[in-house]
Amino acid sequence: MRILWFVSTLEDTRFLKEFSKSFDGVIDVFHINFITRLSLLGFSGRHLHPLPVALDCSKDVSKTFNVLSGRLSLEAAEKAYTATEAALGLYKESVDDVVFFLPSGRHVHHVAATDFACENGLKRTYINYSNFPGYTFFDPNGTDCLSSVFDDPSRLDRLFPESVDVAEVFARFSKMKRDQKVIPQAAASKTEKKLKHLAFFADTCIQRITGIVGDRQVALFESEGEEQISLSFDEEGAGRYYFFPLQVSTDQQVLVNYEDGSIYAAIDEAVRIAEGDGVELYIREHPAEGDKVSVRRYLQQKRKDHSCIKVPDLPVSVLIEGAERTITINSTVGLEVLINGGEVMFLGRSFYGKATRQQLAKYLSRYLVCVDYHAPSLDRKLVGSILAYEVV
Repeated sequence: MRILWFVSTLEDTRFLKEFSKSFDGVIDVFHINFITRLSLLGFSGRHLHPLPVALDCSKDVSKTFNVLSGRLSLEAAEKAYTATEAALGLYKESVDDVVFFLPSGRHVHHVAATDFACENGLKRTYINYSNFPGYTFFDPNGTDCLSSVFDDPSRLDRLFPESVDVAEVFARFSKMKRDQKVIPQAAASKTEKKLKHLAFFADTCIQRITGIVGDRQVALFESEGEEQISLSFDEEGAGRYYFFPLQVSTDQQVLVNYEDGSIYAAIDEAVRIAEGDGVELYIREHPAEGDKVSVRRYLQQKRKDHSCIKVPDLPVSVLIEGAERTITINSTVGLEVLINGGEVMFLGRSFYGKATRQQLAKYLSRYLVCVDYHAPSLDRKLVGSILAYEVV
């Protein structure tokens, strides 16, 4: 078996290297950025990059994550799409069969790879964080609302026809979230951010020289704005409230899977719902938010205009427990609420909102793979289950 693994972060390369230890086939690597190439020096298999070609892009890439998040201009994204197509075309001429492995599937390069695979009848495996510590999501169709289980939650019943103990599964995963001390995707320190920015600036320079477009292009100096802007906390009240946990403003769930396409529009919608029902709205900032200045400035202004908004300094578990309802676009917090017996309103497209309790329990206990993407440890059994789109 041959795999073509797409990598764009050092985290991707770590998982790939761990996977390869228990895999007997050939793994080739498609580098979306140049920085991953350094991490995989000496790794066997072919190493591919997008090919710089002067071709018109036949795909509308304006709604891809890279463009919506500001990582690439529309023009650069179009070049990235055609460059990926060109590289895959040459690659396919030299291999008989291959499976694409695509962490997230949301980059414009991944969109090109998906289109190419569909046109050529190639299988794919998409990878995503599950947000439950020690578990990772794999799917043959995509992540989030593109996944096979979103499209058809009953697939879980066909894969796992035997019923599971819903109460036991929910209790186990609820405790898992309560006991979670560290969120792997939490915002980096100021020094870590600068080092990461310098690395991607160097990568951008190489892109300019080679004509290859990676998943982002950055300038050497970026306006840091009001770095010290703070968000004051409110005392917890005694009245009724809805809980609205913010998602990262550049999250795919916000940009693509929510009709209004921005965290600010979602805040406005949540405020309208709370005010209409005569309750307070408790809002919690996401710990991994990269643009805290803009989000905090918006929240401060909204608090002046809407007295229902409160920003308490309380853990998510406490806010979930006391809330009459949780409002979310499509956050794992929504799933947390459901497995704890609470009420959720999803503003975006959500698998969690479509599935039955039995299907949610099967998703957690059977469909997710018991491996930590951030600190992976794999054996042949786990690798085999991933290759078969099944979960042990």
